[in-house]
Amino acid sequence: MREKARLGYLDSFRGIAAFSVFFSHYYGAFPTVTIPRWATFSPLSFFRDGFGSVAMFFVLSGFVLTFQHFQKDSDFDLRKNLLPFVIARWVRIYLPFLVALFISIGCLLIFGNDHSLPDANIWFTNIWAEPLTLNSIAKQAALFVNIPFDPMIPQSWTLSIELLASMLMPFLTLIASKTALGFIFFIILNLKKRWFLFHFAAGILIAKYYSNLEKYSKQIPSLHRVVLFVISLYFYTWYFSRTEFYAENLAGVVYDHYWYIMGIGSAGIIVLTMGSTKLKNFFEWGPLTYLGRISYSIYLIHFIVLKTVSVAIFSAGIKYNIAQTTSFKIAAMSLTVISVILMAEIFYRFVEVPLIHLGRRTYQKVYLTSEKMAL
Repeated sequence: MREKARLGYLDSFRGIAAFSVFFSHYYGAFPTVTIPRWATFSPLSFFRDGFGSVAMFFVLSGFVLTFQHFQKDSDFDLRKNLLPFVIARWVRIYLPFLVALFISIGCLLIFGNDHSLPDANIWFTNIWAEPLTLNSIAKQAALFVNIPFDPMIPQSWTLSIELLASMLMPFLTLIASKTALGFIFFIILNLKKRWFLFHFAAGILIAKYYSNLEKYSKQIPSLHRVVLFVISLYFYTWYFSRTEFYAENLAGVVYDHYWYIMGIGSAGIIVLTMGSTKLKNFFEWGPLTYLGRISYSIYLIHFIVLKTVSVAIFSAGIKYNIAQTTSFKIAAMSLTVISVILMAEIFYRFVEVPLIHLGRRTYQKVYLTSEKMAL
């Protein structure tokens, strides 16, 4: 089997998106950290827009997971790859999640859940407040089970969608390979119950028409590209960028469908970047690709850092009556960022990498078995 072509700027998109989710939880947990209105309700909110980040994750998954299949020289066989693909995705996504869940449980047992922070958001203090029982742990570990309380890893709801989409991806790819119009019609029929299919479908279509889209994107004049990129960023950050007018007067028309708008923005950013050497060079900058490499670890463990390191920092700030000072807020955020990167690096090296290798070995073994059965 050939190695997958790798587009480095896509890794950076994942890294930026993962960090945005982290920042959204940080600012949601500690409202004392104020953000100017012009930075909150504008495309500048991308740095803490967890909603847009999730939309980008889904579009990227649809693109990356099917890109190899649509390459002209690819030897990807859907019949042989179906089972190994699904198993490898479960190893890649689910097992790191389980490790993160048990680390969360361990931290709760060791450090407890501090309810004494007067400035912490009630949403934040309620997480980790559910008594630990085998039943509650099993329900959280199951991912697909609805639970009547906040999970210990609140962003885990997106992982159930990723896993479900992974099981559907081979079939979606097969339909898209046969007919684009039929694929679009199928997606439209299923959007009412599965809104997230829109994002994965957008990624699949970008992969299918990658060469044409890249060629078209390269022909866009620089000024037009800047304007389109700003518009795409505006759509990407729609959850925060939309005005009060839209929220109040177009309820049910625009506001209730913000996920679709953010998906369009995410797809626009990807397509505009693929045709620009300057944008690709920027997003392939070392620190950004590094964040991309550890992005899943950031996504999984940042809340653990918030519930332990950040809580300890803010508790110390309250104790010494400096929690409201600007210098303390900057120091608290800086220490939290450093802690998240450090812990994500450790998690990546000792959890993700071994499981990535396990997933590849599992894929190869199951693939060879499927290949023999197909003969």
